[in-house]
Amino acid sequence: MARGRAGWNFARHRAAWHAPGCMPRRASPSLEEILHRLRAMEERLTRLEAGRAPPGDGRAAAPPPSRKPVVRCAGCGLPLRRRAGRCAECGMPLSRS
Repeated sequence: MARGRAGWNFARHRAAWHAPGCMPRRASPSLEEILHRLRAMEERLTRLEAGRAPPGDGRAAAPPPSRKPVVRCAGCGLPLRRRAGRCAECGMPLSRS
């Protein structure tokens, strides 16, 4: 019994090859279309840099969340994890101030 799919025709499933000039070329965008796209892209970029929502969108752009600065150990410089009044990584005693 033959392996694989019965009746599989490899000749029908080859990649199609087209000689140059046989495929229709897409028309280049006009200068007006390019300028319109450029203006829209500049507006979008300025809006994104300012953090505003798109026009017509009912949502307001959320401000970035403010993160509290990480407290670091003076001995090892890693983020501070306290254990029994000392740094959990290097064991340096923590000051009480």
